[in-house]
Amino acid sequence: MAARSTPDKRYYLNRLALEHECDPQSLDPYWVLQQLFSDVPLEEMQELFSDFCEAAIAPAYIWKSKTPGALVRFVEELEQLIEGCFILMAWFKTTKGPISRTDESPAQVVRQFFKAKPLAVWKSWLHSWQTGALSACSVAEIVEPEDLLPFVQWMEKLFPAAAALAAGGKKSK
Repeated sequence: MAARSTPDKRYYLNRLALEHECDPQSLDPYWVLQQLFSDVPLEEMQELFSDFCEAAIAPAYIWKSKTPGALVRFVEELEQLIEGCFILMAWFKTTKGPISRTDESPAQVVRQFFKAKPLAVWKSWLHSWQTGALSACSVAEIVEPEDLLPFVQWMEKLFPAAAALAAGGKKSK
């Protein structure tokens, strides 16, 4: 049996690669976040996330916001948000960027998000929640119970942090 090797992190940036048809690491993460928040403002994203969580937890399909396709698109936007923040963290590391030592700075929240769990885990959780939201089963049947609340809490922290970074980021493209 061959030993399993860990895939390169760039494999987990597939949503940005698909959306922008380029190497996702060549994208300006500030621009990615600005695009997302111009399409779906922070308050709307938070409201949709609340509906998404409710639909995923329910033991039946209850997505309130339009069609199943709208749910899939929203999850794709969440995936881009996570990937964009991941690339931004790489920028912070290489440029000694705006990592404040205060626990509540947007950059620090993003940094803590990826310290809590790696990119692959966030994406796996996101897709499990999508499965729960689109099906007649609950995400609680798919994800370990101790992982349910951290996913919601960290995502709720990530939204305003990413929006603040997008608003404060350099204007590009």
